[in-house]
Amino acid sequence: MERMDSEPAVIRLNRKVDRTTLIVAGLLAIAFLWRLGYFLEMYASPYGNNLTLDSLVYHEIALEVASGRWSGGTTFFQAPLYPWLLGTVYAVISPSQTAAKLLQVLLGVASCWLIYRVAEGVFDRAVAQVALAISAVYGMYLYFANELLVVTLIVFLDLLGIHLLLRASSGDRRILWGVAGVVFGLSAIARPTILPFAAAVCLWAAIIGWRSGRMRAAVFDGALFAVGVVVPIAPVTIHNYLADGDLVLVAANGGVNFFIGNNPHSDGITAVVPGTRADRRGAAEDQVSIARRDLGRPDATPREISDYWYERAWGHIRSDPARALRHTAFKAFILFNAHEVSNNRVIDFVTRHSVVYSLASVKFWLVLPLAVAGLVMGGGRRRERGLLLVFVGAYSATLIAFFINARFRLPMAAILIVFASAAVIAWARMLNSRKIDRRAAVAFAAALLTALLVRPLPALRVPEAQAFFNEAEAFRVQGDFASAARWYGAALDAYPGFCDAAYSLAKIHTDIIPDPRRVIEILEAVAESCASDTGVRSLLAEALCAVDRCEEGHELLAAIEESSAARSEPEPAVD
Repeated sequence: MERMDSEPAVIRLNRKVDRTTLIVAGLLAIAFLWRLGYFLEMYASPYGNNLTLDSLVYHEIALEVASGRWSGGTTFFQAPLYPWLLGTVYAVISPSQTAAKLLQVLLGVASCWLIYRVAEGVFDRAVAQVALAISAVYGMYLYFANELLVVTLIVFLDLLGIHLLLRASSGDRRILWGVAGVVFGLSAIARPTILPFAAAVCLWAAIIGWRSGRMRAAVFDGALFAVGVVVPIAPVTIHNYLADGDLVLVAANGGVNFFIGNNPHSDGITAVVPGTRADRRGAAEDQVSIARRDLGRPDATPREISDYWYERAWGHIRSDPARALRHTAFKAFILFNAHEVSNNRVIDFVTRHSVVYSLASVKFWLVLPLAVAGLVMGGGRRRERGLLLVFVGAYSATLIAFFINARFRLPMAAILIVFASAAVIAWARMLNSRKIDRRAAVAFAAALLTALLVRPLPALRVPEAQAFFNEAEAFRVQGDFASAARWYGAALDAYPGFCDAAYSLAKIHTDIIPDPRRVIEILEAVAESCASDTGVRSLLAEALCAVDRCEEGHELLAAIEESSAARSEPEPAVD
C-alpha cells in the first residue's frame, strides 16, 4: 500500500527533473546556435578574418608560441595565458582563427551553464533558468566570442571560480577552496585585474567564519584559497624575475594602462598614451623610449618603465585631486552606461552585418535596470549573495581605476544577469499570486530610474569617420581594394582632415591602382591638417616625383628630415 501511495510522487519528481533537464538543454542549444549563427554571419562579412590592435598582437604572439617560443626572453608585457591557449590551438589544429573562435563559442556556452549554476546556488532553479536564457542571447557575449580577445576565457574562468567558491562555502569538500584559488590564479595570468577580488575573497571567508563561530576553519579555508591563487602565478613571476631581475607579478603593462586612464588628456575610454604615434608598433616603441629618456636610463627594465608610467599618473592625480576625482566618477558612469564602448572595432558598425545580433540579442541597457531591481528586492541566500556583491564591487572598482570599454565589464555583466533574473522571477511570482508589496514597487521605480540614468551617452559614440575607416580596413585586409577605397573616401567625406584615411586611400592609388595624380589630389587636400604626418608627406613627395614635380618632392623630403631631427631632441615630460 505504501508503495502505491509513493509511486505517483516519484513519477512526478522524475517528470520535474526531466522537464528541467530539457529546459536547460534547450537553452544551452540556443546559446550554441546563437553563437554559431553569429560566427557564420561574421565569417561571411569583411570582418571574417580581419585582425586589428589587441587581437593582432595576440595572434602574433600565439604564432610564436605555436612554433615553440613560449616567451620572448623578457618580462611579459601582457598577461600570457590567452596567447598560450591560442598558440596551443594553432599548434594542435592549425594557425586558424576559425578553430580559435569555435573554441570560444564552446567556452561561451560553458559560461552560460556556469551562470545557471551560480544563479541556482544563490537563488533557485527558476532564477537560474531565466539567467541561462538571458546569457544565451546576451549581445556582447555573442560579439566577443567571435573576436580573438581574452575576455571570453576570463568570463569562463571567473564564473567557474565563483561556482567553486559557492560550493566550497556551503560545506562541500574543503579542497574546493584551493581549486577555486587555482582557477582565479589562471584568471590573473589572463588579466591581473581579478587580483583585488581574490584578496577580498579571503576577507569574505573570514567574515563567514566569524559569523558562524568557525574562525579557525575560515582562516584555513582562506589560506588554502590564497595558495591556490599563487600556484599559476608563481611560474610567471619567476620567469619575469629570471628574464630581467625585477619582481613583476604577471605583466609589465599595468603602469602604462594606469596612465592611459589617469592623465590630463584621458577621456576614460581611449587607449592612447598622449605624445605617442598612432600606429600600434610605433606607440609601443614610444612608450618605452619616452620612459627611458625621462629616466635617463637607456637600459631601464620593463618594471622600471611600468613604474615610471604609474608615477606620472599618480603625479597628475596629486597635482589636481578634485579633477582626478571628477574623472574617476565619470569613468564609473561610463562603466554602467548603456552604451557599449568600442575599443578595437566600432561595435555598432561591425554588428550591422549580423541579423542574429541586431534582432535577437539582449543588451546591457535592459540587464542593468533589472539587476538594480533584483538588488532592491533582495532574496536568495545571504552569504552566497554577498559573494556576488563582493565580486561586482571589487571588479568594478578595479576597472574604474584604469579605463573602460565594453569587453572589460563582461565578467561583471554575468553577475548582473543573475540579479536581473531574480527580479524577473520575483515579479512573476507576485503577479501570479496577485500580491504586489511595497518592495516590488520600489524595485520597479528603481529600475525605471536606472534606465533613465544610464541611457547611452552620445559623447561615447565613436565618430562616424572612424567607423568608415574600420570598414575600409576590413575590406583592405580581405583584398577588396575597390570597396576599401570607397569606405576610405567616405571617412574623408565625414572628416576631411583624417590623416590615416587619406594615407591609406593614397596608398591604394600608389600600389594597387596606380594613379599619382589622384594621390596628389588626396594628399594635398590634407597637407595642412597632416603636416606632422611623415607617412602622408613621404607618399606625397613620391607622387610629385612621379609626375615630373621632383623639385617639390625633394623639398618636402628635406623638410621631413629636418622635422625628424627636431623630434629626436629630448623633451621634458609634461603632465
